[in-house]
Amino acid sequence: LVDGVDRGTTDPKGVVTLALPREKIYTILVRAEGYEEYNEKQIVGNNQAFITVALKKSPYSVFVSVYDEEKIPVENASILINGVVKGTTNTFGRLQVTDLTIGNYSLEIRNPGYTTLRQPVRVTAQGEEISVEMIYQHVNVTVRTLEEGAVPVPGTKIFLNGDEKGITDEGGALPVSLRLERSYVISAEKAGYTVDKIEKDVT
Repeated sequence: LVDGVDRGTTDPKGVVTLALPREKIYTILVRAEGYEEYNEKQIVGNNQAFITVALKKSPYSVFVSVYDEEKIPVENASILINGVVKGTTNTFGRLQVTDLTIGNYSLEIRNPGYTTLRQPVRVTAQGEEISVEMIYQHVNVTVRTLEEGAVPVPGTKIFLNGDEKGITDEGGALPVSLRLERSYVISAEKAGYTVDKIEKDVT
């Protein structure tokens, strides 16, 4: 806008051609999505061919929400934007990032017990919500049931935190997948044997 009158939109090169009388002062107002409003007075001289307007990108605030595979918020997850740590999520799995502008970024999220998440994101609006899901890290282990003399006990039911996971094979073994950074109560049951339980922290 020039002196309050809409004089058009810039082309793909950021240029708009205007016919303005020389040796006058004009109030130039420029608005563009994702940029701060420009509103300044400019003098157009006799030999002046161009008026250059420098726009600043508007600062945007966005919210990053982090959940696990069970849709439970992940607390204390580290949020990195373009490799720079921006903070950690709160008890609701959220973090507000306040110093971004419209554009493309690399988002990285880290938290013990989860696979590090990396993905591109594009910021397009003020207060935008970015929701992501983190995947648990697992470790494969084998549960073995033995009686005195290290003799395998096949056909034993194995429970993890009360959930049945299977029955040991002829060698008294059962492969299971356990989440890292979690505690388990592993119990073994078979007719004719006393129920046995152990507690195990997976780190």
